[in-house]
Amino acid sequence: MMPSYKNLLILDTGSTHNMSCNESFVYDIEEKPGGWHLSANTGSKRIEEKSKFPGIEEAAMHSTSFLTNILSFGRLRKLGWKIEYKYDEDKFIVTDPGESFTVEFHSNEDGLYAAKPGPKHLKFIEMKNKQKH
Repeated sequence: MMPSYKNLLILDTGSTHNMSCNESFVYDIEEKPGGWHLSANTGSKRIEEKSKFPGIEEAAMHSTSFLTNILSFGRLRKLGWKIEYKYDEDKFIVTDPGESFTVEFHSNEDGLYAAKPGPKHLKFIEMKNKQKH
């Protein structure tokens, strides 16, 4: 049985888009006009919703049917995020362009680089969701 990754952020070098499945990690979840066409090894699917991760103005694909929350290494680099690898600690340190937000992704037992959103991240989401209502 595969472990649940819905409560983690995964830094993925193979993804071309950021993707979210956990509504407590993102804000501004809404319908995306026209949607996205998502293709993977297992097939393709139409994604109709978008969301935003803290510090990333570009919309992410959103679906509660996704297995995890993915931050695309390539997209973050194109958006100006600093990504540093610490070989001796086997972790990536990801910092936003303004250097006010940092996330550490540690290698897990499956070889994925994962992070749990910290209190600052979750508080930001809570504030954004309260502003919307």
